[in-house]
Amino acid sequence: MADVPANARVADFIPFAELLPHTSVLVSNGGFGGVQQALRHGVPMVLAGQSEDKIEVTARTAWAGAAINLATQRPAAADLRKAVESVLDTSTYRERAVYLSEQYGKHDALAEIHASIGELIAQRGA
Repeated sequence: MADVPANARVADFIPFAELLPHTSVLVSNGGFGGVQQALRHGVPMVLAGQSEDKIEVTARTAWAGAAINLATQRPAAADLRKAVESVLDTSTYRERAVYLSEQYGKHDALAEIHASIGELIAQRGA
């Protein structure tokens, strides 16, 4: 990887749970899993993805105020730099990401799924 800057690292796998607590901003292709993990950790994002579900994920995350959506599959380096600087310089992106993290923390997803399934089973039996 000769084109990798000295301050960057390339890896086959990134353990987000270990990395995100130490992250100021995540630059991502807007994949659902990575975005959800970033939001769970209160990390604002710069997103650039236009395939699969990424159009919706990036649009909704930007609408929620926790990200800048570059709305392209291949952003220019200058646009990435400008967006990262904006996220770092504008406190509302972090505030919205932290707010969403707090909302996530109020829920036990597995318990809520279990309860919903129980309700559906009870309704079918009635």
